[in-house]
Amino acid sequence: MLDGKDISDQKIIQKNYKMKISNIIILFFLITGCHLSNDCSDLDINEKILKHLTIKAELSYSDGAFVIPYGGYLYNPNTVNTIGNFSIYLIPKEYKLNLDIEQYENYINNINKLSTIIKNFEIYIFLIPKKYLVLTPEGYYPNEKHIECFYKYDENQKKIKWVKSKKLNLSNKNYQYDIFWSERIVKKRVKAYRLSSINKIKNLAINSNWHGHYRYLTDEGHTAGGSWTGVYHDFHISKDSVICRQEGYMAYNKIWYLAQENKDTLELYRYKELNSGTFYKNVKKSLLYWNKSSLYLKEGEEHIKLEKMDKN
Repeated sequence: MLDGKDISDQKIIQKNYKMKISNIIILFFLITGCHLSNDCSDLDINEKILKHLTIKAELSYSDGAFVIPYGGYLYNPNTVNTIGNFSIYLIPKEYKLNLDIEQYENYINNINKLSTIIKNFEIYIFLIPKKYLVLTPEGYYPNEKHIECFYKYDENQKKIKWVKSKKLNLSNKNYQYDIFWSERIVKKRVKAYRLSSINKIKNLAINSNWHGHYRYLTDEGHTAGGSWTGVYHDFHISKDSVICRQEGYMAYNKIWYLAQENKDTLELYRYKELNSGTFYKNVKKSLLYWNKSSLYLKEGEEHIKLEKMDKN
């Protein structure tokens, strides 16, 4: 049986043991962290490589950013890329709530100045260094265990800077989740720009010449059993909101539109379904405009005349 002194000595030993283990764990992370840093931060991503990644590559728009498709820009010792396998993301600094994707892709793929890219986009680069690649019949691809490095272009220092790294293992049961770590980083940044754009529009006051209650009717008819099938679309426009109530046959929705004036039109962006609380993933753009004394809604190629319900 242990006396008081023995118990006290044992607690001290346990405490010292835990501290030693903690220090070993901290030291391990410091060593491995430095190792990851050295694998990435010492690499020379110069302007020549950067131009290949941003200007000479064919970029496609996906989920709010531009990317090099088909696995990115692969390592090849016989080309300018003697560093490793790259994925590049160009994130627009001004998020467009509604855009013509094909037109937008043509725009970016016709930019021929790196300074224009830097001015309008954040540049995110993900790299698997060549030391982790093996030659296959299809080209150079990662070893089972490898590291991916994340870089950002720093406008203040005017250079590509290493941010963080990720250890990846093809045989790890979580690999299918881990490999998309880069996309999660990009989506988080895109979301921030999207919210910023939305908040700017939310804070815009709507001019009084648009205010009022307006309506149009669609799908009017009857079912085989004689039931009426029409749907009323009622727009309620005030200083700080545009709400559309859809009521009728098989329909009961309440849609919140973001709105901003553009010359003689009021641009509407379908934002949230208020009954369910669901935000629309794909923001659809519509236009309201006056033609003489009548208000019209442009949906796609269709122009719909609205009836004014409040006669003030």
